[in-house]
Amino acid sequence: MITGRPGDFEAFDVPTLRGIARTAPYFHDNSAGELYAVVTFYSQFVLGRFAPLDLPHIHPPEHEGGQPESLTPEQKSDLIAFLNRL
Repeated sequence: MITGRPGDFEAFDVPTLRGIARTAPYFHDNSAGELYAVVTFYSQFVLGRFAPLDLPHIHPPEHEGGQPESLTPEQKSDLIAFLNRL
């Protein structure tokens, strides 16, 4: 739809998240051993700064001395539960 050429339809394939809970460690350097670390990283450093969602960092850190977050602890817990079910 972007280029207008029928041959380009579905040319970009996005990898699935199915089974993500069983593929630890995560990130290119294997630095995150569990999904909680991944979701926390995105909540602190990605969602409020680079994602098109424009989520502000309005939630206090879960742990003293941590970074403010875009997701609440409940939202993070819900997201992790969802990822575990895939």
